[in-house]
Amino acid sequence: MNAPVIPPLDLAPLAKVENVAQIRAIKVKEEAKRDVPIASLVAAAGVLAWRLAPVVLERRRRSSRNLWIAGGLGAAAVALGAWQLQRLFTPEPVHEVESRRGRLEIRRYPSLRMAETTVDREWEDSLNEGFRRLAGFLFGRNDSHRKLAMSTPVLGTGDGTGFKVAFVLPEGEPTPLPEDTRIAVQDVPSRRVAVLRFAGGHDARTIEARKQDLARALVVSGLKPRGEAYFAAYDPPSTLPLLRRNELWVELEDA
Repeated sequence: MNAPVIPPLDLAPLAKVENVAQIRAIKVKEEAKRDVPIASLVAAAGVLAWRLAPVVLERRRRSSRNLWIAGGLGAAAVALGAWQLQRLFTPEPVHEVESRRGRLEIRRYPSLRMAETTVDREWEDSLNEGFRRLAGFLFGRNDSHRKLAMSTPVLGTGDGTGFKVAFVLPEGEPTPLPEDTRIAVQDVPSRRVAVLRFAGGHDARTIEARKQDLARALVVSGLKPRGEAYFAAYDPPSTLPLLRRNELWVELEDA
């Protein structure tokens, strides 16, 4: 059995930090490197290219040929942005943003219905295999042979039995039973979670480092985690790492 990459979150790794003041100093440095909203920049670049390309080429030659080229460049930029930012066109669960504390966003989610499967492989292999199983369920491998809407994020976590991968199921419609017996459908109670957002990859080493960032931010904010941390992926593998929206979620003890 593989040891989970994302075990129940605790603050033991922070034992070497003598006091909260030192953690706050770390927090200031981390916030100075806060992720730039690259997704917004890419979308703006696509719109800017669409608008400026015709003007530039018109000034150069004022020919219909260059206008076609300009239109093509603009269309290509918009298509590229849409391809790399598919998450903007995929629904995510309704939730309330309660507050923001430094790098953390505190959210409240209502009860959600999820399809979940457990995979006993390495972290990234488990994510890929779990996604394939659950996608098959959504695309018709169920007792009603109908397709269900895809949503984001894909959730992943680990415990003593392996890695769990989960999809949030659409609201307001009956849920069919999966043909794959390795998939379970269950209702998750409403919860309050702390969220740390980051871009880049989601290999085991990166997740472990971000988990420590999350633990530090929780200490600084005076928040107490409950249970395991979850990795939340909002983008398909085709998205460039710098444009990805990744998050770590952990449920909070209600005050």
